[in-house]
Amino acid sequence: MKKLIFVTPFKIKTVQTDNGLEFLGAFDAYLKRIGIRHLFTYPRCPKINGVVERFNRSLQEEFIDHNLYLIHNPQEFSLKLSEYLLFYNQQRVHQALNYMTPLNYLYQKGGMSKMYWSRTVP
Repeated sequence: MKKLIFVTPFKIKTVQTDNGLEFLGAFDAYLKRIGIRHLFTYPRCPKINGVVERFNRSLQEEFIDHNLYLIHNPQEFSLKLSEYLLFYNQQRVHQALNYMTPLNYLYQKGGMSKMYWSRTVP
């Protein structure tokens, strides 16, 4: 969460998560401490979080299934995951975005400048 706050060019007001234990306790307390509202999805209702569920499926099928051999090497796994996420957002076209990359979609539809920080990442 700290890294997301650091790289996001706007103030995060609300975070929505499922009801997983990883989002309770310290995570929830941290959000309260810094003044970010924490919303939870309804239990056993994946339709509420459909976009995230679809992303998780893509992540599983396109990255995790092919890199399980790295699971015990967190540094290398994280490095490859970062590379994949850059590919996912900058090069991989998405059918739901009319076959544009997420960043190109934001440039065209969201008014984002091509000088945005992630555009400069190789």
